[in-house]
This record gives sequence, C-alpha cells and structure tokens, in this order.
Amino acid sequence: MGQPKALLSLNGQTFFERIARSLLAVTPRVIAVARSDTPLPPLPPGVSRIDDDPTWEASTLTGIASGLASLPVDTIAALVTTCDAPLISPNVLRLMVSLWELDPARSLAISEPEAGNYRSKECPFRFSFPLLISAANISVVRERVTAGHFSLQRCLEQIARPIDLELVETVDPQLHSLRNINTPADYQALLNEVNF
Repeated sequence: MGQPKALLSLNGQTFFERIARSLLAVTPRVIAVARSDTPLPPLPPGVSRIDDDPTWEASTLTGIASGLASLPVDTIAALVTTCDAPLISPNVLRLMVSLWELDPARSLAISEPEAGNYRSKECPFRFSFPLLISAANISVVRERVTAGHFSLQRCLEQIARPIDLELVETVDPQLHSLRNINTPADYQALLNEVNF
C-alpha cells in the first residue's frame, strides 16, 4: 500500500478515524493495537493506543490478545475489527451487541461460506471481522497465543457463535462493513466508487 492502512484516506478521513468513529458510536472506549513502529493519526477522545506484545509472533490473533489484555477486569465483552475495513457500520456493531446479549457466554463472528483453505468438516465457513469477544473467552484467546497457536480462524471455531450473512444484510444490505481493503487495487476501486 505504501503506507499503513490506518493512514489511508477516504472522503477526507483516515481509515483509522472512520473506524474509530463507528466504534465510538457503540462503545465509550476504543483501544487501538499497533506495532510500536506503526504510526497512527491523532487519537480522538475515547481512543487509546497500546503496542502489540513484541514477545509474541506477529499475527492478527496476537494483536487481539494484546488489546484484550489491556481491558479493565470488569469488561464484559469487546468489539474487535481491523484497519482494513473502513466502511464498518455502527448498525452492524449494534446488531452484534444485541445478539450477544441473548447468550453472553459466547463470542460472535460473522460467517461467510468459504471453499478455500479455511474450510473443514468441522467448520464449513470462515469468520470475518468485526468480532465480539465475550469476557468468558478472553482467557481462551490468551491461552492459545501463549501456547503458540496463532490461527484466528481456529480460535474462533472454538469460541465463537456464527452470525449468518443474511442477518447482517438486514442492517447493511450491501455488506460494506465486511469489505476489506488489502491491496492497492482494492483501495483504488474504493476511491473510484461514489455510492457506498
């Protein structure tokens, strides 16, 4: 990309600012986890930064574990997303919270059919961000990372209840919240679009 995804701009805001704004519409506190050498834009009120634990192998799951480890002990759940999803909708996050409230012992993740490397007999789909990690599962995430198991998919297979795409479409009909910007071509396509 030529620069950290958090600093990419869309309609005059960085990806980081857009995502933080969506999260702050649902929760009063946001924790941004980044490598110590990764720059972030100025943090808005309600957002704090922590550095990813350098003793762990760098992976998405270790970043999540670092963020979860920094939460207050009275945390009941945590919404988790990444900086490559700048179109995340507060409505999707609110949907996840309302579903989690029906069964607060389980974490939640949106499921997408997947025929590639993620598919297995036990789990015929892959999980997508955003995630909602229940307090009951925070220790499981840390235990997996400490044991050297860095696969986010495998962790979510263990702790998460899937949310069907059809349900997400009721609040985000075009599924923009699930759109990941991973390559320069993805970013250019996003910039070229005017109606999203």
